[in-house]
Amino acid sequence: MPRRLVRSRLRALGVAIALLVSGACEPGDGAQVAAASGRYVGSPVSFRIAGETLTDFRLSGIECRIPHPLNEAVALCLVRAPGVPEGALALSGGSFSGALGDVALDGVVDGTTASGTWRFETACPGGEACVAEGEWEADFVADATPPDGGDASTGGDLPVGVDGAADPGPLGGGDQGPGPAPDVVVPEPTVPTGASDEQIEAARALAAIRAAVGLPMPEQIAGINAAAQAHAEYYVAHVAQYSAAHLSPHEENPAWPEGYTGASAGDRLVAQGVTPGFWSEVMAFTGSAEASLDGWMETLYHREPLVHPNMVRWGFGIARAGQARAEVIDSINGQVSATGSGADLGPALWPVRGATEVPTRWDGLETPKPPLPAGQSYPSGPIVTATFERSHALSLAEGSLRDPAGETVPAQVQSPDNDPYLTSTWAIYAYAPLAARTRYTVTFHGQVDGADTLLTWEFTTR
Repeated sequence: MPRRLVRSRLRALGVAIALLVSGACEPGDGAQVAAASGRYVGSPVSFRIAGETLTDFRLSGIECRIPHPLNEAVALCLVRAPGVPEGALALSGGSFSGALGDVALDGVVDGTTASGTWRFETACPGGEACVAEGEWEADFVADATPPDGGDASTGGDLPVGVDGAADPGPLGGGDQGPGPAPDVVVPEPTVPTGASDEQIEAARALAAIRAAVGLPMPEQIAGINAAAQAHAEYYVAHVAQYSAAHLSPHEENPAWPEGYTGASAGDRLVAQGVTPGFWSEVMAFTGSAEASLDGWMETLYHREPLVHPNMVRWGFGIARAGQARAEVIDSINGQVSATGSGADLGPALWPVRGATEVPTRWDGLETPKPPLPAGQSYPSGPIVTATFERSHALSLAEGSLRDPAGETVPAQVQSPDNDPYLTSTWAIYAYAPLAARTRYTVTFHGQVDGADTLLTWEFTTR
């Protein structure tokens, strides 16, 4: 049966996450103004004040991460706080302090602004303690509607909330500002007999992503599931040898024979009786099916295969051993789009047209790391992409990102013209984090199969 998602949410965990910021927030000097009653929207904490009580909390992006000692892009542990925690906190004299489950909050509310600190104490799947802390800020928003979020059992908010039709067509423009999201119909994906619960979970997460960008769901097949699962198990079984040998996680070494099924993903697909054709592989190290997909969707190079119009078959594997974690998606692109009809699809836009709750920043935790010019460093703004069918000849003349005043935001533009890791994607990301709760306009101008093409759409940050 189809599942209907209002502002589709995917549990925003993953490899590519924001590094946590520690420190204390100093409240402003001077006479304090009584707190306004209503909704306060901020990052990563939002809430509602009713009298002397703070309720209806939303936590966005509060997470605890233990990085691999040899590669910060690899997470040995990654746990995210619930997006919609239960509980309320009392406001006294303009300040408050208390706990919402594993998240402790304190802060000061001064008129229509609020700020403070948060601390997240949790345990990794293996039992290791994990502690993270940082600062938060929020502003009063008149007549605001709280954003949809997760629940205590499933995790946090979708990094990109769908607002407006997920129109993948090349024509842009129009004033499509933030507002209530329409329902997005996500068909229940077809999975092969014998698929594990986590392979089904991954299929549902991928189906939500592809429904949001207006693409059909490719077929998950048993042979690719088997290849991906075997490689995930191989990696966690040999993780110490990978680290010592500095071997790419995508490769296998026949000198380590236990579980060996092939040096490359293509070899491993053939070993399972699959004709690979044009194949790709992405890996993450989170310990969760949906966590890995959410993380890949925040990146540049690992996002491309997931939203590729030509993706026709795929499989998922996940394994854990001690502190080692691995998730693998192997996918195959066809000569035509995933419809199988030859009908043109895409480009797939992410964030989608009219998206809200888009993260303001990305910390570049991807290997290879997307480039920035000399003098610039991460965190950057979020990665914005348009992904085309691979049959098209692409040439990008320019890309731009503009704020509400029409000012150009300094940004990096990548395409197959200047990036050997991209096959079918135009991308742009600001050199620095974007402003919160701000609408931005994306424009790409280039040629598709020699025809002049203009893409333009808007999104709004959280």
